[in-house]
Amino acid sequence: MVEMNTGYAKSIPGILKIVEFCLLLLSFSCISDCCYGGYGYGTWRSRISFFLAVAVIGWLIVGAIFVFFFFKLTEKVPQVNFNLVVFITSIVFAVLLLISASLVAKIADDLNYGGKFRWAGWDTMVAGIAFGFFAMVAFIVDVVMHIGAIKGGGGGGGGDSAPKA
Repeated sequence: MVEMNTGYAKSIPGILKIVEFCLLLLSFSCISDCCYGGYGYGTWRSRISFFLAVAVIGWLIVGAIFVFFFFKLTEKVPQVNFNLVVFITSIVFAVLLLISASLVAKIADDLNYGGKFRWAGWDTMVAGIAFGFFAMVAFIVDVVMHIGAIKGGGGGGGGDSAPKA
């Protein structure tokens, strides 16, 4: 039977997952609004596509991890150390967001033209980049929180596998 763990949604790790989820959604939305399939997209296709892929895949994985903890599905698979899973995915996405947001930031810098002229979607692009960097910081905080849980040996599927505040 699947149970809801409403305490997880109110805990620091749960709130952190919600923050990551929202920041990735905002970064994806802003970048796709200003750049995808429209004005100014042509020559930067690979950089924009990489950023969008990182944001969407990260968004899906963060959502899945939240669902696993919220519905106590971690108890159904005690063989998996979910703290280690969260730790590794957080490191991977922090690095990928750093790289992809930096590549898109270079595009925004090129479009700024020394502050004299800005492309119409420039502000939206900068907002998407900022949300990407904020999501990276949230992932780094997630990594730091899970270091203690991994050193403590927790995370083997129990209901209390999320790190405590």
